[in-house]
Amino acid sequence: MRAERRADLVWIGLILGYALLGAVLRPFYGAGFSYDEAEAFYYARDLRLGYDAQPPLYFWLQWGLFQLIGETVFAVGLLKAATLALVGCALYGLLREAHPPALAGLGVAGLALLPDVLWRSQRALTHSVLTLGLTILATWLLWRALQNGRWRDWVALGLALGLGMLSKWNYLMVPATLLVAVVWDGRTRSLSRRGVGLAVVIAAALVAGPALWTLAHFDRATGTFGKLGFEAQGALPAPVAAVVAMIVTLGAVLGLLALVTGVMARRMRGRSRPPMPPLDRFLWRVLGAGIGLMLLAMLVSGSTRMQNHWLLPLAYLAAPLVLLRLAQVMSPRGTRRFELGLGAVWLSVTALLFYEGRVDPGWRGLDYAQVAGTLRDAAPEGTPVVTNEIRIAGILPLFLQEREILYLQDLSGPTGLPEGPLLWITMPVRDTDPTAEGLAQERGRMAEDTQAIELARGFRTTRFDIALSR
Repeated sequence: MRAERRADLVWIGLILGYALLGAVLRPFYGAGFSYDEAEAFYYARDLRLGYDAQPPLYFWLQWGLFQLIGETVFAVGLLKAATLALVGCALYGLLREAHPPALAGLGVAGLALLPDVLWRSQRALTHSVLTLGLTILATWLLWRALQNGRWRDWVALGLALGLGMLSKWNYLMVPATLLVAVVWDGRTRSLSRRGVGLAVVIAAALVAGPALWTLAHFDRATGTFGKLGFEAQGALPAPVAAVVAMIVTLGAVLGLLALVTGVMARRMRGRSRPPMPPLDRFLWRVLGAGIGLMLLAMLVSGSTRMQNHWLLPLAYLAAPLVLLRLAQVMSPRGTRRFELGLGAVWLSVTALLFYEGRVDPGWRGLDYAQVAGTLRDAAPEGTPVVTNEIRIAGILPLFLQEREILYLQDLSGPTGLPEGPLLWITMPVRDTDPTAEGLAQERGRMAEDTQAIELARGFRTTRFDIALSR
């Protein structure tokens, strides 16, 4: 027992240590932000019930960190690291319900075979990683509640479900998935009506405020629904397009896992496997129910698009479950070697992110200090800066602390703009994108003194268009 506790501490320490390493190195990846990071930095400077299409939890957490350590790139990286640590620690705790530390650790390390966890969660994603962590946490707490029936487990489950809904609205698929898995696995007798009711009440209480804000600002909160592809998609009927989108996305999310474990399984063919633990059987059903319900939701709604990070909270279980089945026919030595190999993959990604930050950091590597200097020279001190680009609105507060930065999507029409001179800035990429002068005219302001600057963005060039309205 003591040996297992020591092993638990080692694994948790490795997970936390890796996450902390990513946070420390984040400023070296580039002084700018990805799209999601910029969005978090902009909105997290104040507390609201709602912000935009995203629920508020991630922005609330970022605001809290800003109060503790200041509005810095490190603070942005620290929250991303904390969400990744939540994913690892929650998955380790879930798997430890039925497996020894070595196998639970293998399941966590196996997330390296999911590129969206290994690479995108550290490089770009924000809300989606928090959603994934809260999905795993809710699954773990539900299993404990089914096994023990303690009130504290049902209370914790309600908190996890409520917070999950506040991380991304598509988290609604998670409680539906868990319920279907419970029925499928024949565990309805383990459900406590009072416990379930308590969890539902707690979750509803947490979600009530932001949900009411969403209803009151429905157009703004649903502004990204176009991503779901409700419009017709070429010659394919919507149901066929939905199935194709699901298959393609599953291939993108699980393709590397299938390739690696397929080769391993072929080499181990013919070896006998012990019976599957009840937890693993339940988790397989969670996996199947999640993918099935997501496809059903697409077919019913007419959606024809799917993105990797939307499916990730429902498909992540494939990695630990497949590896746990393979580990049952691997020798202890082989398991250790595989764990070390997966650990090397995690460390190599940290090195690659650092290398990318030095060679081609993309949006994170733009010389925003030069942009800020140009804006200072373009208008008198105190002139607010207006933009339609979240990457600009998110990063300029670091370099133009003396100016008010206004993001047009965060304003209520032309009446939301202050009177007096305004400095407009855009990043037109396509011919149809508005110039700074055109953007001002759309808002009823006449702009003049236009200028443009071009800056290197890694191996590419980005143009900034600037105009002053008086």
